Parts: sequence; C-alpha cells; structure tokens
Amino acid sequence: MGKSKLAPVKGHSIPRLELCGSVLAAHLYQIIDEQFDVCFDSVKFYTDSKVVLGYLCNKTRRFYQYVSNRVQKILHVCKSSQWHYIPSESNPADIGSRGASVEQLKQSSWLKGPELLPLADEKSGLDCFPLLNPDLDKEVRPVVNTLLTNVSQEMSLNGIIEKFSSFDRLVRAVSTLRHIAVSYHKNLPCKGWHICPEAKDVDFVEKVKLYIFRKVQNEVYAKEIHLLSEHKPLHRDSSILNLDPKIDCDGILRVGGRLGNSKLSVSEKKPYSPPR
Repeated sequence: MGKSKLAPVKGHSIPRLELCGSVLAAHLYQIIDEQFDVCFDSVKFYTDSKVVLGYLCNKTRRFYQYVSNRVQKILHVCKSSQWHYIPSESNPADIGSRGASVEQLKQSSWLKGPELLPLADEKSGLDCFPLLNPDLDKEVRPVVNTLLTNVSQEMSLNGIIEKFSSFDRLVRAVSTLRHIAVSYHKNLPCKGWHICPEAKDVDFVEKVKLYIFRKVQNEVYAKEIHLLSEHKPLHRDSSILNLDPKIDCDGILRVGGRLGNSKLSVSEKKPYSPPR
C-alpha cells in the first residue's frame, strides 16, 4: 500500500516534512493492521532521514510542540527500535513525490519494494540513533542549566570556633550576631547590622554562652543527648558514661555525681560536660 501527500509551499522545513512522512507511514500501518486478519511477527519501518531517526531515538533532549506531538504519534504506534535507515536511492517513497511514467511505475520499487528489504537481516537496525546537530536544530529546545542551592538552618560552630583565638572573642562575636538577629524580629530601637552596647549585657552574654555550650554539645554528644532526653541509658562505648551526665532545664548536658547534695553552686556541683 502506498500513499503520498502534497506538501505546503511555505512554513515547513525539510526535517518537518520528513517527520510528517514518518507519521503517514505509522498511520498506514494502523490501517493495514486493522484490515488484515493476520498477526505480524515483526514490523519494520524505514526512512532515509537520519534527522527523523534521531528524533525517534532521542531520550536526552526536548522538542518544541510541533515535533514533539508527531514523535509521540509515531511512538504510540511502534517502538523506536523498529525504525531503520534506508539510502535515498533505494527509498521507494521518493517515487510518489518525484513522479514516474506508467512504464517506469510498473518496474519501479513503488510496487515491488526495494531489493534490499527481503535480504535485510532480522537483527539489523539502530538501537539508538543520535540527534544530528541538536544545538543548531530549531526544533530542539536549548539546554537550560539550573543551579540548586541548599540552605541549612542549623549553624555548625565547630568550624567557627577554630577561627577565634579565645573563648571571650567567640562570645563577643556570637553576642553581636544574636543581637542583630533579634533586632529583626522584635520591636527594638536598633535595626540592621550594627555594634550595640546591649550585646554586652551580662544576662544577654550568659544566654549566649549557654547557646554556644548547647550547640557544641548537640554536635559532639548528639547520641547521648537523644538517649538522655528519652530517659534511656547510655551505650557502653560512650566517652562520658562514667560522668553520670544529666540534662538541665536549659538543655545543657551537665556532669552528675555525689555533689548534688552539697551547698555548692549549680555550676560547681554539675559543671558542663567537657568536650571530647
């Protein structure tokens, strides 16, 4: 069965016309498959357009709507592995567009088919045909590179602590940063980036110290804090098991022991658990 169509004078490029011819071939196969009471063992499709083969085998790039819709129509009927390349001089479909006399038509491959098809190997064909010049093809969408930025809300102090020569310098820096952060969320007279005397307030500095101790402990003793918060015993391999650690109301890990009944201050009875 053969069929050809008259191409529009304007508005269609050669790759588009070749793709439309492949759509027509898939449509003809549907008609034949519906009308014949025969179960085909295998069906092969041929085209002399390597551009179309690249479209059908493509799995990496995206097409614009015109090509995308027609590729989907073809792949809905058959698989890309069923398509094969045939040289233009052996393509019988060209006769329908170039014309031939009656005598030429009787002896042409339009009626008999090309000689190479009956001799073609059953395993021949291309599993994957590459796109031809995809960066220059107007039917192929350009590649868009995107950047992904992961923002972590948890601040790690281990790397920051190493940049300070003393603990007091670290406390002053963190106090200033926390005061600036608080000023953005509360109705304070000072706003934005600045150095404020309020960042040196004794109570505020003490809260900053507790914050630093808590953050470091959560990073160093994460497993121990998780177990203690759930009132579970520590593992035997824990480095602070012998210190009988406890968690106070501020979430600080403190050393336990027999000094709990003494008259010493809380910091003296239960000091902060030292780092490993």
